[in-house]
Amino acid sequence: MVFIFCISVHLFSQINPSYPFINSIPIDSGWTKVEMPTLGKISGIRVSAGLEYKQDPTGQLWVKAGNTPKQLFHIEFHSNGFPYLQIFTKSISNSNLDSTLNKLSCTLSFEKFTDRKLYITANTVPDELYALWDNTMIPHRRSGKTISIHLPAYVDTVEKSFIRLYAVKNQQVNKELIIQLLNGKPTQMSESFSGIAWGGTKEIKFQSSEKSLADKVPEVVITHIQNTPAVEIKDKIIEEDQKVSGLPSWISVYADAYYALYNDSVGINQDQKFPSIAPKSNSFGLNTVQINFQYDAEKIRGAASFHYGDYARTNWSETYNNIMEAHAGVRLTKKFWIDAGFFRTHIGTEGLLPRENICSSTAIATYHEPAMVSAFRLNYIPSDKWMFYFYLMNSYNGFVDNNNKKSIGMLATYVMNEHINFGYSNYLGDDTPEEADSISHFRIYQNVFFNYQLEKLKLQLGVDFCVQKNSDLIDAKKSASMFSGVATGSYTLGKMISVYSRFEYFTDPNAFVSSPITDASGKLTGYKLWGVTAGIELRPLDKLFIRFEGRQLEMDADQQIFLWNGKTKSTRSELILNMGIIF
Repeated sequence: MVFIFCISVHLFSQINPSYPFINSIPIDSGWTKVEMPTLGKISGIRVSAGLEYKQDPTGQLWVKAGNTPKQLFHIEFHSNGFPYLQIFTKSISNSNLDSTLNKLSCTLSFEKFTDRKLYITANTVPDELYALWDNTMIPHRRSGKTISIHLPAYVDTVEKSFIRLYAVKNQQVNKELIIQLLNGKPTQMSESFSGIAWGGTKEIKFQSSEKSLADKVPEVVITHIQNTPAVEIKDKIIEEDQKVSGLPSWISVYADAYYALYNDSVGINQDQKFPSIAPKSNSFGLNTVQINFQYDAEKIRGAASFHYGDYARTNWSETYNNIMEAHAGVRLTKKFWIDAGFFRTHIGTEGLLPRENICSSTAIATYHEPAMVSAFRLNYIPSDKWMFYFYLMNSYNGFVDNNNKKSIGMLATYVMNEHINFGYSNYLGDDTPEEADSISHFRIYQNVFFNYQLEKLKLQLGVDFCVQKNSDLIDAKKSASMFSGVATGSYTLGKMISVYSRFEYFTDPNAFVSSPITDASGKLTGYKLWGVTAGIELRPLDKLFIRFEGRQLEMDADQQIFLWNGKTKSTRSELILNMGIIF
């Protein structure tokens, strides 16, 4: 049964998260009585910054805007087990209701829809922004004038619902953008509609047609990994969204824990070989806890990420161990940005952490790829399909330089359509430490990746190829090469469950990327291996994942680098239980 309560001219109800939306309520500078139905004792009251509240002896709720330039406020509470949320706006004069009289206000327009994400464009960067699905606050991300909204996983189960956006600019009256959803997809509206003034009475009508706007508009970029600049600029997912929990949009936290088992006897509390994700066997551990900060404005931006845990200890720079990235940027022109500082790598098919990948463990190729760089980065984004990033770096994998030489690199990505995207990245330079060797070891490292996504199926393919001068183990004057490949796929079985698998191959016969070993025949060589991974993932919430996966690694028969029950062997089995959360 659904209840609708009529209080004055306002509807106030949220019996369930998908209940039809209600208007925002204007408030004056003094205390304003919040008219609402008598449902029972109110509990769990939370208000946004700048809004004050009180309850009189009868339990009546009152609110007041504090001494703040803010224009938007909200209040949340529970009554009889049901959640309630109401939006408030500072009272405005009728002369400001027409946006043509206020050129400094912010106008919002729908741009694109893909992969359960809405992309909204603003004519100017808003000072404040609220995003709601009906009467439920939902995460959103701002990157300059682009706003991305990640719809809840269960939105497609609701036949008709609405997305509402409130924006504020220069403390002026602004418009509310309303988008109707049919089973989670935006529908075509019967008129050209850019908003409705707060407190206005304009009736909004929609066509009954089921045709989705997603069928008409070009799709947004689907980037290959979440640690690339492409994601920093186009999605800003990392870390990340404005939450109802109270965290502002410029800060986010990510925590990732694990329990793993390996049949490799490295010793109690010792790191396994290839210590990337879940490096300790028969031990509960913390892969990482991250605190991420992001600032975006029209002409400047910056980001910083601090991390702690096994990943930082085993994979990161010793000099700046707790800084994952920290950089600042300035817009040069409409299509060019320049950033400088510490960055995560631009090279690779996979990301660095479980949250960025289909699998929790990372491929052996990913483990041997560079993870971090200190650089100047030039960003050129000519269109929604092409993106280019050019780097001038200190070294191959580190924040501190090894010599007086500088290295260069690039990343180029292309979005063919909503299902396919691919790209190319490289590194060119000589990172030989000056005090160690005077011979040049100029390296050219290249990666090509390909992504395909269609409804429940995701595929990811990648190839790495590297050549380095004067690096052959037999003849030091010859060049050496390395090759690796990875193929990963996942299939969604239901709303909360999916299965995945990965095949990987890695060969570095001259050990200039990996490490030289002496095999069972007494030959000095480098790693040659393949591996298979399979797992299952549960997502009870959008920002929470639980994975259970197994992997089998098979080295070349003579490369018996693992030890089990007192015997050396060329294979290793792994089991990992991994859980991560973003908030």
